[in-house]
Amino acid sequence: NTRSRSAKEVAKDLRERIRPLVGAEYVVFDDLNNGARKPIQIDFTGPDSRKLLEITSAYMDKLREVPGAVDVGLSQQDPKKELKIELDRGLANSMGISAGDAAQALRVAFAGIEVGDWVDPTGETRDVAVRLHPDDRMSKENIERLPIAVAGTNQMVPLDQIATLTMGKGPSGIEHSNGKRTITVSANAQGRSNGEVTDDAVKLAKSFDYPPGYGMDLGGAGQDQQELFTQMVIALVSGIGLMYLILVMQFGSFTAPLAVMLSLPLSLIGVVLALLITGS
Repeated sequence: NTRSRSAKEVAKDLRERIRPLVGAEYVVFDDLNNGARKPIQIDFTGPDSRKLLEITSAYMDKLREVPGAVDVGLSQQDPKKELKIELDRGLANSMGISAGDAAQALRVAFAGIEVGDWVDPTGETRDVAVRLHPDDRMSKENIERLPIAVAGTNQMVPLDQIATLTMGKGPSGIEHSNGKRTITVSANAQGRSNGEVTDDAVKLAKSFDYPPGYGMDLGGAGQDQQELFTQMVIALVSGIGLMYLILVMQFGSFTAPLAVMLSLPLSLIGVVLALLITGS
């Protein structure tokens, strides 16, 4: 049985039907031959994942404005909330607190520390660990008041006196490609060919002003197609060169085969006409 609609037409209809759903996360694939990946993929690389997240977020906003680019998303899940703690090492050292002391206090608060064991009513021995209550671990104000012991004394100093705490968002995971941290922005094409949308996506990515150590590269199907075209050009040039050498050996001259070689471009006329007639 033949289908009355193509896969791209079905995908377009699905997007229109799903779009009104508030809070829904979805991805539509109209070509499973691509390994269930979106055809347009731009890889962004750099040393810091958070800076990469800023660059890719700005790029995604611009890419959504490109005609034909739909289902724009990241290779990883949405950023997660995180607590960033910046220790004032100079102030902490002057008070006799090392970075290790602060890290140990935070480790106890979040991961916990074993303080002993307990024998339950059944007679089984269980380890006892102490750490902050889950509600306290989620509160920035409570963590700011976390006491840090001053070495060699009985004094305690609140964490916010020697460190700055800020709430922000960080990457949900860290991906690497060729030894570099990578975040991939991907998209589908609708209403235009994959190649046209990919060309616009690459031009847009190249127009960004990247800090030192950061950059972009074409990935996914676009990279595979680029490599395929390069190999085809190499094979074509090699074939023409080999043909010329065979003619040189047959004619016993380097100039006589040139007349035959110059007729090769004329054969393209028939090839193009044949493709137009057959609709290929």
